[in-house]
Amino acid sequence: MTSIPPSSPTPPPAPQQFYGSAPQPVYVSVPAAKGPSFIGRIFHGIGWLIFIGSIVMNVYLLVALAAFSADGLNSELIQTGREDQIIAIYTVDTVIDGEAANKFSEFYQHVKKDQNIRAVVIRVDSPGGGVSSSEEIHHMIQQIKDSGRKVVISMGGVAASGGYMISAPADEIYAEPSTITGSIGVIAQVPNVSGTMEKIGMDMMTFKSTHAQGWKDMLSPFKVPDEYERLRITEILDTIQTSFEQIVRDGRGDKLKPRQESYDKTVGAGQDARTVTVKETAPFNGKIYLPDEAMKLGLIDKIGFLPDAYEQAGKLAGLNNPTVRHYKPHEGLFGQLLTGQAAGSVNINISPETIDKFQSPRMLVLWTMD
Repeated sequence: MTSIPPSSPTPPPAPQQFYGSAPQPVYVSVPAAKGPSFIGRIFHGIGWLIFIGSIVMNVYLLVALAAFSADGLNSELIQTGREDQIIAIYTVDTVIDGEAANKFSEFYQHVKKDQNIRAVVIRVDSPGGGVSSSEEIHHMIQQIKDSGRKVVISMGGVAASGGYMISAPADEIYAEPSTITGSIGVIAQVPNVSGTMEKIGMDMMTFKSTHAQGWKDMLSPFKVPDEYERLRITEILDTIQTSFEQIVRDGRGDKLKPRQESYDKTVGAGQDARTVTVKETAPFNGKIYLPDEAMKLGLIDKIGFLPDAYEQAGKLAGLNNPTVRHYKPHEGLFGQLLTGQAAGSVNINISPETIDKFQSPRMLVLWTMD
């Protein structure tokens, strides 16, 4: 047997030889920690502002939602008092059309339900509008009054024609020193473009059913109305005028002081021109009035502003410490932010859509400066 000699231990490595100078220790420099830069601090601050702003906005949303009543109205507290003695203010400050009547109906329904509302102040800043819509709001205001609540009107810059119609039932009417009111009359307007169509070489072809040949296109903008059509329209306007006058007589009662007036006008032209005297009864003549003359005719009771009106409403209702709230239609949060109207501000808002509605033939109780 061949024996394997034991392995000898591995000798340790020879020490490394260095030539020249001995190696120097290596030092690693670690920079000291720094705070955020100036730009970083700005973004940090902006982040906090956004966070705080979101909290504020959420609080605002909760407050706004809390202010909305179940029927689509929101209210602004004007004066603090007893919650069982509420004076409710509502503003009509647009052309009176179907939308205005629908919004007022929401307020009307709220007043009917809330027995704590003891008096109502209607702020009117409107030139009027459609006959039907004005009559509808007038009827609702009359119903509020018949329910035992006191009703006071506070007129703004203009409360004419349909704006006066809805004011007539009130217990008292206040007008500001420069308010334009009156214009108790009815008007029908439609543009006539027959001459323009002829100039551009166009014509509107109109077909009518046999039984409606005489009347179906009455007040068409594409033809001049015949005399019998003019007479028919005048009959209708006179009928509505009579109803309007009765609304004013019923609303104002013994306060109304009509008077006979006359003026001269020229009729005809050239050698056929002559002067005639027109006799009429004021204020049922379509004329507008400033407050001093309106008071003499009995159209208004006093000259004053909105606070005067709701103070008087409280007195008429026998309230000793009333809460005053201004009710407004619910526009939605973004609508409120976009309009940005100050509380209590009054604005006659005639949108293009509203103007377009009035281009079609209809009877209006509307004051215009045509």
